[in-house]
Amino acid sequence: IVGILLFAAIYVSMNWRRPTTVTPRPTTPTKMVPLVKAPLDVAILEELARRRLVKQKASLTPIINALASEKEVEESEIREALDEYSESEDPFKLAISHITSGDFDEALVPLQREDESRKENLGLLFYLRGRSAFFAGRIEEARQLLRTAVERNYTLTDAWRGLGDLYVFEEKASDALRCYGEAIKINEKDALAHAAIGGIHSLEDNLDKAIQSYEKAIKADQRLAEAHYAMGMLYQRKEDWGKAAQFFEETILLEAGNARAHWSLGRCYEILGKVDKARQHKERAKNLGYKDMVPGPPVPSTPPTTSGGS
Repeated sequence: IVGILLFAAIYVSMNWRRPTTVTPRPTTPTKMVPLVKAPLDVAILEELARRRLVKQKASLTPIINALASEKEVEESEIREALDEYSESEDPFKLAISHITSGDFDEALVPLQREDESRKENLGLLFYLRGRSAFFAGRIEEARQLLRTAVERNYTLTDAWRGLGDLYVFEEKASDALRCYGEAIKINEKDALAHAAIGGIHSLEDNLDKAIQSYEKAIKADQRLAEAHYAMGMLYQRKEDWGKAAQFFEETILLEAGNARAHWSLGRCYEILGKVDKARQHKERAKNLGYKDMVPGPPVPSTPPTTSGGS
């Protein structure tokens, strides 16, 4: 999630490998999470899950929470919850019902009737639809929708980050940094924006700047597991295996089922000469379905001296 989600979204994923294409999401699985049958809009459902937009008493909350935790949810449950939204008198809930079913034009109708104080919801809907278009590979449509989102609600940091993610995909680093910077101007504690900037610096091999940005992300949100993982990867690249191990351990504390973190921690322990711990974490990674696609660094005959770590 997390989660832009949670890169593509970008590509704000903390593995921080520049994507070459946007892969359209399948639309015909038998069960959902994170996939659903058409016409339910997967990207929007996942975005709602990340944002936890639905109030605790709302009927959709259990579904959103299940989506956020990646548990399987029957499509019929989603549709039943959305049906209740479609009968709501709340303009925003009614709009969400329309947009989640793929009817963006109808979604705008109830909110356009609202007074000026509700105009920010229009920005949110343009943002949700823009993210959906982005994940589906409709880049120009996404660009127009996300720009409209920030025009409707300049303080919507999600929309600025969405634009930044789009520019990352297009390999326009300076434009992406400008958009992430706008998000941080609005909210200096925007952890995802700081992490996204760290990702760009990482791609440009500016490791020190990347570490500084991820440190800001973690300071803003210590629960952002992907930022901890990214820090571990950066310290691996600096060959500081002790610090890398610390950050992979922190990642696992936040996400016990993170196979990549278990495998990376195993590699660190292997290099540090801690054979039993290395075997334990690499086996855990394999049990979680991880396949080592990239050879790790060679294991030295003598464990290196490192700063910190256990």
